Amino acid sequence: MSNHDQMVEALKSCTGLSDNDTAKQYLEQAGWDLMKAIQALIPGETQKLPSEVESNDVHMNDVSNQPSFSNNVTVSDDYFSPASTSSSRITFNIYNHNLDTTESFRLSENDTVDHLKTAILLKWNAPKCQQVFTGWPGPNSPSDEEKLKNLPLVSPVQLTVSYDDVARSSKKTVNGIHDSNSSSSLEDGKFKLHIFDEIHHRDYTVYHSGTKKVFDVKQDMFNKSDIPVGQQIWSGWPPSCTSDDLTLGQLGLNTPQHDLSFRAAPVMVSQGRFDKKKRYTRISTPDSDTDTSYSSNDDEDMQSVIADDLFEDTNNFPPKNNCSCSLVPAEFENETMGSIQFAVSFQERYGAAHPDFFPGTLDQAFKEACSKPAKDRKLLAVYLHHNDSVLTNVFCSQLLCFESVLQYLAEHFIVWGWDVTLDNNKTFLLHALYNVLGSVAAHSVRSMKTEKYPIILIITRVRRNTEILSVIHGNVGLNELLSSLIQTVDMFSEQQITECKEEEQRNARDMIKFEQDQAYQESLEVDRAKFEAKRKQEQLELEEQQKVESAKQQEAAKKEAHRRALESKLPPEPADGSDGLTKIRIRVQQQFLERKFLKTDTLQLLLDFLVVKGYDPADYKLITSFPRKDVTSMNPESTLEELKMYPQETLILEER
Repeated sequence: MSNHDQMVEALKSCTGLSDNDTAKQYLEQAGWDLMKAIQALIPGETQKLPSEVESNDVHMNDVSNQPSFSNNVTVSDDYFSPASTSSSRITFNIYNHNLDTTESFRLSENDTVDHLKTAILLKWNAPKCQQVFTGWPGPNSPSDEEKLKNLPLVSPVQLTVSYDDVARSSKKTVNGIHDSNSSSSLEDGKFKLHIFDEIHHRDYTVYHSGTKKVFDVKQDMFNKSDIPVGQQIWSGWPPSCTSDDLTLGQLGLNTPQHDLSFRAAPVMVSQGRFDKKKRYTRISTPDSDTDTSYSSNDDEDMQSVIADDLFEDTNNFPPKNNCSCSLVPAEFENETMGSIQFAVSFQERYGAAHPDFFPGTLDQAFKEACSKPAKDRKLLAVYLHHNDSVLTNVFCSQLLCFESVLQYLAEHFIVWGWDVTLDNNKTFLLHALYNVLGSVAAHSVRSMKTEKYPIILIITRVRRNTEILSVIHGNVGLNELLSSLIQTVDMFSEQQITECKEEEQRNARDMIKFEQDQAYQESLEVDRAKFEAKRKQEQLELEEQQKVESAKQQEAAKKEAHRRALESKLPPEPADGSDGLTKIRIRVQQQFLERKFLKTDTLQLLLDFLVVKGYDPADYKLITSFPRKDVTSMNPESTLEELKMYPQETLILEER
């Protein structure tokens, strides 16, 4: 059997499809990716890429009597995991410029930009190499390898993406009939579809290029409505729509808008056929558009969704015993109190020698066993009890409570127990299994027949992957039970040795990195101290310079005020022909200052004139040409005539 044939059989086994051609079509549309094909058939409240979350799903190893899966296919449940509400999730509202539509994508902060591009590729078939974003915070667009947590993002992030798309030519029709001669043009055009969701009573207006297939439209509605493609019933497609592989450009759709509607099929796919006798309950999150038909006194606040394959099959189980036979009562306060009541009832029924059942939730038991350092981890044994199985009493009294079994369980296992006799309690358990271990484990337990109980699930966690190492059914003997436990512990011990070595190496790397970071921080502190000292020195120098400048400005202001005061007191220049008129010429470098004075004017008046012209005697001295004398040192009260500067004189002004 070829690999493709094996994947077809695996898809049929996982989803209940009976037709090989239909299964092959879904796999071809998903690029022969089994999980994407399962995603198209099984709705989840939030679809995720495998890289978006740290998977808490289980991988089945060495599981006996389980539903058959292809040996060459590993099924991961990341696509069906409920949306996280923690702060580690980032919501991107992406506006598709090509299709004029907006979609939301939720990624982990540990994902990269390339993961976002991959999500857009799967959503809109937009090649990653052609995706161009606008709206990233910061001056530059991040690289594909950049982790989202390293970017200054505030959820929700608004971005616009554009890429090369097919040409947008108008659709050609004649009286509403498709013109076959314009097939290429129609396939390249852009079609407006008005789609009514009859289940949720919602209207959608979407735009698709002519090369989009009918399957792509249905897949788009699956992403919006949570109704799998295989369960969608459509109205409004033209008679020419005979296959989901046809493109919109080949159908002859109405313009400018084509109206469609769809609803969910009234039956479900189960075991390769449609069975109308089965009923199912669906647990919805508070954000879900579907009505919650699941009821439990203590399950109203749960935030997860059990995958659609977890349906209650009323034909699989015989009528239940009276509630008093159940080790967990029909009504219990919470999961912790239910597990404690299970342990108390088990002891009352089977005696004081019994496994030490963990008094808490399944999630707490899982963390106690599997979330510790590698050297301190234990295996988690989930014991599932069913009163209606003929094997239960013998298994519990003769095998599970046998002294050697109890000692081995106490040494190597954390044991958590639950009773699935009552429908409500089984549904509650499936919910808990889905939240902690993923839908594969929950689906496996749901499909177990009553005669297979009791069941022990042996669970561990290796390299952040949760694995079911073994499943032990009630139809075993004491030696087989002990052998199964020992073999499982041996497998776990080998894994634990590897995990411890890897953990030690990881701790050593972390210590080296810590020391390097510490040395780097110390170096930074030294650099900061040097920088701070330099900054303070520069600040002091700047302050000193500012003081000097301020003093100069004050001195200049004083001189200017003095000059203006002298200018206002300076008498007007005497007119030509006045008695006792003398002409004074002052040589300043290559130019001359000239002014008329009276011979009775004092030397001070001449000096004041120089101050008014900007030559303060404190900075300049006035020299006679011959004989050379410093006039500024003479008596300022002497008249010009006394100083022999009448009727004229030429003086020289020099800097001191």
